Amino acid sequence: MSAKAKKDPMYGILKYDSYLAPYAADIRQRMDRYAGVRKALLGEDGDISSFANAHLYFGIFRCQGGWVYREWAPAAEAMHLFGDFNGWDPWSVPMKRLENGVWEVFLPGEDALRHGQKIKVRVTHGGVTRDRIPLYIRYVVQDEGSTGFSGVV
Repeated sequence: MSAKAKKDPMYGILKYDSYLAPYAADIRQRMDRYAGVRKALLGEDGDISSFANAHLYFGIFRCQGGWVYREWAPAAEAMHLFGDFNGWDPWSVPMKRLENGVWEVFLPGEDALRHGQKIKVRVTHGGVTRDRIPLYIRYVVQDEGSTGFSGVV
């Protein structure tokens, strides 16, 4: 194998399809762009399968002894979960920052959350606080009498 083949990841496809040769620079440019976006999304060692199945880790789930809520917000300085379950007190349920921009909170008790309850997440970034719909929520409703929305358990 030549030195060029070892350096050029597109060498194989160009070798098997000579009609692509005039487009080699464009193919390389697209593959470089893909590699950059993939690295930004997945990090150095991430894999597409884990990224595609993030909904199995992030969001709200019933677990042994209660409920867990996880969110990915790498730039957040603080996060709080609130809604029907806590009288809409936006500060009473702080979330804990884990590695890689993941935030988590455990709500003890099987009835800590119930089907149909509305929730939001309060995100603080740059000293500014905003209320958001949880990213991986599966159902959203518009709040009565306003233009706001809430996630629904």
